Amino acid sequence: MNAPRAIVLLHGFGSSPDDLMPLARHLGVASGLPVSTPEGPLSAGFGRAWFPLEGVTEANRPERIAEAMSATLGLVHAAIPTGTTLRDVVIGGFSQGAIMALSVFAAGHEFAGVLAFSGRLAAPPTGSLRSTPVVLAHGEEDRVIPADEARRTANWLTRAGLRPDLVIEAGLGHAVGPNGFQAANRMLERSLRVSP
Repeated sequence: MNAPRAIVLLHGFGSSPDDLMPLARHLGVASGLPVSTPEGPLSAGFGRAWFPLEGVTEANRPERIAEAMSATLGLVHAAIPTGTTLRDVVIGGFSQGAIMALSVFAAGHEFAGVLAFSGRLAAPPTGSLRSTPVVLAHGEEDRVIPADEARRTANWLTRAGLRPDLVIEAGLGHAVGPNGFQAANRMLERSLRVSP
């Protein structure tokens, strides 16, 4: 595992990079790392998206995510500092952005860490996963992506040999809560102590 040199955060469906700025500022100040928030490639109402939600089902969700993978990785590569590889990056996101962050990682792309707020995997990992720190932060009262999806994601990652930090916050809906912030800070602090 590499010590991180940058953080990339992916916004949710119908949102924009601006909506992630409070989280980006917090993580940037806490870690001292540059934080990038690329814009999703698709139009979604007044915002942007990583993959379309119209007509999405549990059966076709993995295919939709797979179709979005190349564009997402291209935008992540464009967002990181020159001379930085994905292995140097903590990738994260909120909601659909967390889905994409988890999915590119679970497909076998190596990152320094993964921060998923109110996200999920649509299918078990298919790639070879190295010992990478993963935070799954979710609200128990989330009605958009139920907390059981985070639990299922944690189980899949555990079966793949990882030890994800699953944080389910009581009383929290579809949002980033204080316990999620704290778990992200802990992961970044531990990761920054790793020798490159």
